[in-house]
Parts: sequence; structure tokens; C-alpha cells
Amino acid sequence: MLIIYQISRLLFFIFNYKQFTFDNTFFNLLKDFFFGLRFDIAAISIINILYVVLFIVFINNNKAERFLKWFFVITNSVFLLIDFADIEYFKFTSKRSTFDLLKLISTGDDMKNVIFRFILDFWYIILFYATSIFLLVKFYAVNNFNHKIRPIPRIILVISFVSLLFVSYRGVEYRPLSIINASGYTRSENIPLVLNSSFTFIRTSFNKDIVYHKYFTDENKKNKYFTAKRIFKNNKKFKNKNVVIFILESFGKEYTGYFNNYKGYTPFLDSLIKKSVRSKYSFANGKKSIEAMPSILSSLPSLMVNPFITSQYSTDNINSLAKILNKKGYITSFYHGGNNGTMGFDKFSKLAGVKKYYGRKQYPYPNKDYDGHWGIFDEPYLQYFANELNKSKQPFFATIFTLSSHHPYTVPEKYKNKFKGGTLDIYKAVEYSDFSLKRFFNKAKKMPWFKNTLFVFTADHTSISERPFYKTNYGTFCIPVFFYAPDDTNFCYQTNKIIQQIDIMPTVLDYLGYNKPFTAFGKSLLSDKDNFAVNYINGIYQIIKDGYLLQFDGKKTIALYNIKNDSLLRNNIIKNNDSVSTSLENYLKAEIQTYNYRVANNKLIK
Repeated sequence: MLIIYQISRLLFFIFNYKQFTFDNTFFNLLKDFFFGLRFDIAAISIINILYVVLFIVFINNNKAERFLKWFFVITNSVFLLIDFADIEYFKFTSKRSTFDLLKLISTGDDMKNVIFRFILDFWYIILFYATSIFLLVKFYAVNNFNHKIRPIPRIILVISFVSLLFVSYRGVEYRPLSIINASGYTRSENIPLVLNSSFTFIRTSFNKDIVYHKYFTDENKKNKYFTAKRIFKNNKKFKNKNVVIFILESFGKEYTGYFNNYKGYTPFLDSLIKKSVRSKYSFANGKKSIEAMPSILSSLPSLMVNPFITSQYSTDNINSLAKILNKKGYITSFYHGGNNGTMGFDKFSKLAGVKKYYGRKQYPYPNKDYDGHWGIFDEPYLQYFANELNKSKQPFFATIFTLSSHHPYTVPEKYKNKFKGGTLDIYKAVEYSDFSLKRFFNKAKKMPWFKNTLFVFTADHTSISERPFYKTNYGTFCIPVFFYAPDDTNFCYQTNKIIQQIDIMPTVLDYLGYNKPFTAFGKSLLSDKDNFAVNYINGIYQIIKDGYLLQFDGKKTIALYNIKNDSLLRNNIIKNNDSVSTSLENYLKAEIQTYNYRVANNKLIK
């Protein structure tokens, strides 16, 4: 089993080697593989603890031998499947799979619809996995133990081996071995290499979604760094402008031309960005679609292992743009061309106060324009979206989540030769989605509601990358976020302020002139100062602020980078910058403490 886990780790490294950093030394790579054995032993121990008990109980029972063999093979095969799947899935999430994967698979029918395409595209992973199962069967040791063991010694053996395996899984430290322990063995970006997916999956299945940290006993001191209470002190009359939010599937900043020194794959989006309020530094708060909606619509970051939508706190009473704008007489809606129920979007929409949810079932041609995997192609669905908005009473608040730029990156047959694409499969799909957005705006700008609308653009998360910067723990969260108001010529400039997905809700409310108190974890790009971005991945919290990126494991700071001079995060400068790391750590601690307390105690409204 240890050999198979190391083979899996080697394949994981080969297919994702550009994601990792070893200071150009082969020795550091070997160290990561060596320390990975600790987590392999832990996973193997807990997975096989029942097998060992059964083996000892039936050690002289020849009839049970065949059953035990296949019990061992099947049990280990189930968990190895997660490890081998992560060889490719890691490219999309930048982390080892956790227990929320099971919840994600069981939410909606998406997995059923795409499983055969995944097998077709990643056939080599299936081959590697099948080979590992063959090795398990081939080298399973036949039991030739013929001595009889009396009941008392047999019980002692069971207790001894179970205790040994449990200690192998847990460790002998005061706290059980956890994902965060990997940060003590390697650089933060190499944590996924040290871990294995079986361990992260099992470990998070036992975890509480939130463990409360009380870093500050003085509430006033905490609030000096962060508070979730927001109010914009202005005397502006509230603008009853329509608000339309575009959540663009997998649109990493890497794919744009405007934010890079190359042409990119989004010519229309680039032209729109130039007419908008945009930031040079804009970030996603998570790495999954299911994490994006709470961040964008409710200013609720993803600071725990499980996404909010699938966590035990998913029934909390939450704040949202929809709830606030409902009180202002807005018609609120959410559109997604995917199958109804996908990612729990329909349930979260309802929780967030959205009055009308539109999925594939509500689309008039659900089979004609179906991409065969996820839902309706972007072009026809965006045309439908424009028509639906034109039927709506103003003011309205509508969110649309696109989907064509999702694996397997399908483009309608009639456009197969229209888009040139590039070295990554996603490029052609991004070009198609960008073209679909252009067609939407060509139609919408002729409609009476268009000029009285604030358009907000963001991505749900980044996706596969080919450039080193976008593979780092900094670049992997870089997405475009911008605000376009066709009739407001003054609302067009670039800022160096940081903006993240959770800043969208307060920024929209600030622009509209909302002046009542509300709760949000983000800040307004227009009025607030001290803006920063927060993320959580592989058990590590990180904050991006004032030209630095700090990484914190929940107890101590483990890394500090000067991102202006070191965008590839090569040089950890934590030892020589105590004042900077202390300040950033306090900002991060204050937000973590506020988040954990409010989520765990259902205090997300007031």
C-alpha cells in the first residue's frame, strides 16, 4: 500500500510539477516524498483498521480468507480512486480533495451527466488506477498461518493492533495529526504533494466545519482591525438602478488581454473593462463554483474546509444583496443554464432571498441548446437572459452564472472553426463565452432598461493555467472584477485598491446610495480604506494587503512574501519583517474570529 501511495504521489507530481517549488534541488523533492509517508501511514492505518480486526478474528477460518482478500482490495480501492482522480482534479482546485467532494457529487445530477466524458478525457488516469488495483490483487499475501489462537490472546491481539493502527493514524502528539501538520514539513505551495487525498478526505469527514478561535479578548481591539458591521454615511438619494451580476465560469485573469502583456482570449470583455471601474488587484475568495455564490451575493468568504452551501451552517439566516434590494422594491432573480439543483444554487438562491430561480428546466429549449454535459450553451442562454430582463419590471436585480467555459469546454458545432483557441483546451471555450457576452450586449443595449443598469462582472474562480505566476498561491486567486454603468461616464477608472468577491455586495450598495447598517465581510471599493483579500486553501489562511502576502496556519504565521518584488513567492521574508507580519496577522485573525463566531452562532444578519 505504501508503494502504491508513493506511485500515486509521483504521478501527482509529474502531472502537476509546475505547481510546486523546490528551490531547484532534487533533495527537497525527496524530502517531500519522504514526509509524505507519514500521511500515507495514517491513511492506510485508519482505512484498514476493520480489515485487521476481521483478519485476526477469522485468522484460522479458510472460508473467510477469500472474503477478507476482496474486502481489503475493495476498501482500499475506494480511497485510492480519490487519490488518482486528484492527479487531474487538482489542476482545477489547487488542493487535495476533502469530504465536501462527496457532498458536491451528491448535490444535483451533474456527476451522472459528465462521468463518461471524464472517463473519455482522462482515460490514462483510469489506466493508472486499474493498474494499482491489479497490484493489490496480485500481491495480496496468502494467509498460511495454521496455529490455533485461543480467545484471550486473540482479544489481546485485536486490542494491540487496533491501538497501534489508531496511533499510526492519530499520532502521539497532544492534537491529532491533521492537514495543517503538512505545513511543518514543506513550503505552503508544496503541501498537496506531502499529503494524500485519502487522508484529507477522511480527516475532514471527522472535522467540525468551524473551530472557534478567540485571538482577541478585547472586542474593541479586534474591531480596530476588522468588523463585519457596515454603514455608508452619505446623504445621497438612493438610485433605483437595475443591477445585473455576471458570474463567469472559470474566467481567470490569465485569460484576459487587458490585465496582461499579451493578447488574451477575451477581446469583448477587454473592451468593456476599459469603460468600467476596475482594479489592478482583484481576487476570488475560493477555488470552487459552490464557494463563489455566498461570496458574491452575501459577502461571505470561504474560510472553512466545507463550502458554506454544504456545511452544517447552510441554514443560517444570511444577509444578501437580494434581501436588501427586495426591501427596496426590486424584482430579484438568478439564472443558470445548468440542470436544476446543480451545486445547490437553487437552494442557496432561496436562502439568499432571491425570488425567482431559473435553471435548465425553465429554459424554453432545454434539449435543443443542451451542451450534452452541464447545461445550455452560453450564447443562446444569454440571448434568453436578455429577453427575460426585458420582460421584467424595473428596478430589478438579476444574477447570471455562465457555464460553457467549464470542462469539457464544449463549443457548438457551428462555431468549431470560428475560435482559434490555444495551448489549453479552455481557451477556445473562453473565446466562445466572450463572443456570447458580446452578442448579449449587442442585443441588450437596444433595450429600454440598459442605460439604467449597473453591470457587475466577476469570475467564480480560476481554472487551469500555463503561466508560472498564475500557478502560485497568489496568482491562483486572480480574477477580473469590474463595474460598468453605461450612463455614468464618471464611473470609469482604474484603481490600485484591492477588491475581492466579498467586496461586490458593499460596493454595489455604496454605489446605489444605500445608507442603512448591514453585515458584510467585504468592503466597498468606492469608500472604504484598508482593503485586503483573504483566502483559505490546504488548511492555510492567507491575506493579501499593502504589497504583501501572508500565510497563517491558524496558530502562527508560516510565510510572508513581498508580492511587488516576488510575485512568484520564491523568497519567504518572515524572519526579517516582524512588524509587517504582526500587523497583517492581526487583520487576518480579526476576520477569522469574526467569521467563525458569526457563522457558528447564526449571527450573519446583525
